[in-house]
Amino acid sequence: LLSTFSRLFFVQTGMMSRAMAASRFPRRRKMDRLLLAAFVLLMFPLQGVGMECTLDDDILPYFMKLRHTGFDGTPPDPKLEQNTTVEGALDAYMENGMPHVVGWFEFQALLALRVLSAFQVESGIYGHMVEIGVHHGRSFVAMCLLNLDSLPGSHSQLGNDQMSVALAIDVFEDQLHNTDESGEGDKGVLMDNLARWCGADGQERVKVLQADSRTLDAQSVLGELGGGGARFFHIDGSHTAEATLADMWTAEGSLVPWGVVGVDDYFGEGWPGVSEGVQQFMREQREAPEKEEGPLVPFFVGFNKVLFAREAA
Repeated sequence: LLSTFSRLFFVQTGMMSRAMAASRFPRRRKMDRLLLAAFVLLMFPLQGVGMECTLDDDILPYFMKLRHTGFDGTPPDPKLEQNTTVEGALDAYMENGMPHVVGWFEFQALLALRVLSAFQVESGIYGHMVEIGVHHGRSFVAMCLLNLDSLPGSHSQLGNDQMSVALAIDVFEDQLHNTDESGEGDKGVLMDNLARWCGADGQERVKVLQADSRTLDAQSVLGELGGGGARFFHIDGSHTAEATLADMWTAEGSLVPWGVVGVDDYFGEGWPGVSEGVQQFMREQREAPEKEEGPLVPFFVGFNKVLFAREAA
């Protein structure tokens, strides 16, 4: 995974020579590789040093070349997803679908999510996918596909013959509850995008909940999931401090061990309520009874996202 992303981003930005780009980094432990890949990803969005690029003209061709034909005589890089059907569907969505689905989820953020998901699946960390604030499904389609990935021979991800689901939570057309006008979800468009890009298997394992997330808590979300927690919980709903605080507590109580929470627009200058709500959560978390697995702490910043995981992870 590190080899794929190091060459993908360093070659694109001109920070490595072509000869260096063709070399491979030493193998490391899984978490080391994840953290190193995260570091490489973090370098990319810096401005003013020739590191900006567009999806269609720059990053995507490099990504597809590295994944399928290799670079400068090197063989193709190892796959990300264990399930080859899921892998192909995600590549197709990134190349042909994502640019045409309305939303603000960045291409590089999906690369980071695929690295994270690959690490979880490879490590036997299973759970549901949950997103608050779906809009038209630009990120949720990818989460729906990643939810299908599993190790070869794994017939039940959660035990007791229970399969994980991807849960979408949004007010959709009930815009009276969209107090900060941070998005305008459309359930019909979402379902069309899911039908086009996720296939029958993906759609069978999707649940859609039309609700104001401020009325939910961890127990209600776990009830919707039908058992087991979330391995990835994406918060991209109302950007007020009140809603962000509520969503953080909902996510915190819904995770499996080694689960990850992703928060959108933490550094968005137009949405100061997000950082305010997260900081309020961090203060309240410190004052709450300590959990065995530790508090949620940030471990990755990039592409308009901050990722949190348990301190023990």
